[in-house]
Amino acid sequence: MSIQIQENLETFGFVGLGSMGGPMATNLSKSVDKLRVFDLAGTKERAPENALCCDSLEEIAASCNTLFLSLPDGSDVIQTVLELSNMKQTSCKTVIDTSTIGIDAVNQVQQVLDNSGITYLDCPVSGGQSGAKAGTLTFMVSGPENRFRELENILKSMSSNIFYLGEKCSQGQAMKLLNNFLSGTAMLATSEAYAFGINQGLDPEQMFKVLNVSTGVNSATLDKFPKQVASQQYAAGFSNTMMSKDVTLFRESVKKTKTLTTLGEMVQDFWERFSREEPDSDFTKIYPFVEKQNLKKT
Repeated sequence: MSIQIQENLETFGFVGLGSMGGPMATNLSKSVDKLRVFDLAGTKERAPENALCCDSLEEIAASCNTLFLSLPDGSDVIQTVLELSNMKQTSCKTVIDTSTIGIDAVNQVQQVLDNSGITYLDCPVSGGQSGAKAGTLTFMVSGPENRFRELENILKSMSSNIFYLGEKCSQGQAMKLLNNFLSGTAMLATSEAYAFGINQGLDPEQMFKVLNVSTGVNSATLDKFPKQVASQQYAAGFSNTMMSKDVTLFRESVKKTKTLTTLGEMVQDFWERFSREEPDSDFTKIYPFVEKQNLKKT
């Protein structure tokens, strides 16, 4: 197949159309002309209806000078950029990676892309599948500020909160990892507190009314427990396996800085156990998992 190189015009592609990438690409496709998309697991069945499907990474890289990535982990991102760097024909000049892959992986990706003359923006996101669908994600961006400013309006098609954190690419990852560590800690702590409250005969609705106007308020009490746990929906769209991965990446990064991580080890161990015993469960199912641990003790 002959591949045509796209030059001069700003053209956009999106690689990775999973639970986050799919809805993000859908929103992006409403703001840019002829968005190209590709997913190794199958593009046509995952693609936004108004996007152009590409059959390979080579094809999308040849037709787009700015590529968004939304991939499961660091190894996938590293493999993708290595393939980009080895292509004889490519239009790609900028990679915007929305994946959560950790600081070490970001540094490897940046080195590969720098050597290939490709600008790299580290751009992890928060807000879950619901935020991806609604276009209300939080973007945590680091990398060359001039390129970020050029693309800021495009990012607004997927995000209602965009934060530029600095020129150092890994600063976006650092922000995302500490955020998810806090989120994972809040879910575990709230599960234990909620289980105690139920044991004491407290009404769940009343509990959250009190907590949310008191000092115990957090993201779990405001959102995850009222909407997902109390209703037994357990459909936040983020798996325990992914949370375990992110908490582990946080702990690995903290160890290298030698900053205090007393609580981190316990939180990491619990999420690892939960994801090992009930792999790929919605992360809000941590509460029934905590309940099971309590039953084992009685």
